[in-house]
Amino acid sequence: MAPIVMESIKSGVASSNQAPIAQLGNDMSTVLGQSVTLSCEYCFDPEGDELSYNWQLLGQPDTSTSVLESTTSPIATLNPDMIGEYLVAVIISDGETEVTSNTQIIDVRNNQKPISKIFAPLTASLGERVILDGSHSFDPEGAELNYEWKIIDQPNHDEIYEDSSALAYFTPMSIGDYIVSLRTNDGTQYSDPETTAISVKENQAPVIVIQGDLNRTICIRGECRPKRSGKVYDPEGEAITFLWTLHKPDNSTVTLQDDSAKILQFTPDIAGIYIATLTITDPANNLSSESITVEVTDLSDVLTGTVKGRIVDTTLSGVENALLSINGKEYSSDQEGFFNITLDIEEGNAIKILTADSRLVKAQHVTAVIAQQDFIIDLGESFVPVKQEVDTYLWTCGDYSGPENINLRFNMIDTFPATNKFTTHFDETFSFAIDSNKSIALPSTASYELFVDDEVTITAPGPKVTIYYAPILGAMNIVTICNK
Repeated sequence: MAPIVMESIKSGVASSNQAPIAQLGNDMSTVLGQSVTLSCEYCFDPEGDELSYNWQLLGQPDTSTSVLESTTSPIATLNPDMIGEYLVAVIISDGETEVTSNTQIIDVRNNQKPISKIFAPLTASLGERVILDGSHSFDPEGAELNYEWKIIDQPNHDEIYEDSSALAYFTPMSIGDYIVSLRTNDGTQYSDPETTAISVKENQAPVIVIQGDLNRTICIRGECRPKRSGKVYDPEGEAITFLWTLHKPDNSTVTLQDDSAKILQFTPDIAGIYIATLTITDPANNLSSESITVEVTDLSDVLTGTVKGRIVDTTLSGVENALLSINGKEYSSDQEGFFNITLDIEEGNAIKILTADSRLVKAQHVTAVIAQQDFIIDLGESFVPVKQEVDTYLWTCGDYSGPENINLRFNMIDTFPATNKFTTHFDETFSFAIDSNKSIALPSTASYELFVDDEVTITAPGPKVTIYYAPILGAMNIVTICNK
């Protein structure tokens, strides 16, 4: 951003009047055909005097005939008619002193075509509905997308349903490979087609359903027999073979009497962690496995209590089904982000709560040591930044002569609102080709320190940037680099 220029015109009469402050915001980018709203982000008078405005168009492409509208209002409008850079500034006055702001650059570019993305399974079973997810497609300018799904190659004549929606589906009625295509349109142009292949097979892996918690069930040494009921089945009705394995603490002498039984039952003999794993196999050698983790401790050491709270995003809306790891065991919030968990813990230990959800930034909360029964850990509404796809552009200045590929590092230094219950961490580096863009996942709303390779420097937006949470319109970030 250009330096602030403070030009004052004062009368010859001595006055204690303080000059008003005029500073426009960061340089902006837009696409041809969109109006640009101009406002003085930091315009004010120290004495609170009413200000007058005079917006100026200082530069524009050679053949442009655009003019500013509402030039004497706090908010002006520019309707660019050519691709290129437009330079604007504003002169403000408190009635005694005039001040000219810094120059703001508006970079006008052509509309870019949208990017289509497909999330779908690589394999499917005959007669099973296959969900096609195109909701991660995006438009670089944030325009709303229209969807066009097609099956371009298949062994049958199956049809896609909801073929104009972000989520579509089809039911394969033949074994073989299905090639699915998606194109999106932003109202101006189509994306390049995105394709994916789905292999349809007849046989499915056998299924294990174990009732009760699978992990970290505390038993009392000498007073329990860890046992889980459930069922297993093969979708095609074939016979299933069983194989149990047991991982046990050092010095334990527990053995399995029958590792091929349908029901496993054993009695722990010492405190520690026991992990029982069941593997089932069908005649086609398809495998499925599931594990049960049992934590065994002494009766006098076990304390029981509650951990509760709510995980929210920047808008203080609950994060649906947020995954948390509490002392190594995974839990999930409900659809409104609430969790209320009964927890057993050895006396004198702390409770460590971690985010275990790819949608959330890495965050943790560690309690003090627990020393009483019926403890309650209430985290209340706890903000944790949600990762969102940010369309990030890396531009170069006119005389750039540096490397073709640049490493751009984002180090999160602050969040909005503050994460007062969890400590968070995000420090990642992304590789960019110069004068290009790509979508990267950044926690939001958050402020970042920006770093680039030693031989170049960032000229815009500067050493720091804030990424705002925009789940509907999408977020965009532009970084400009020059030679040092």
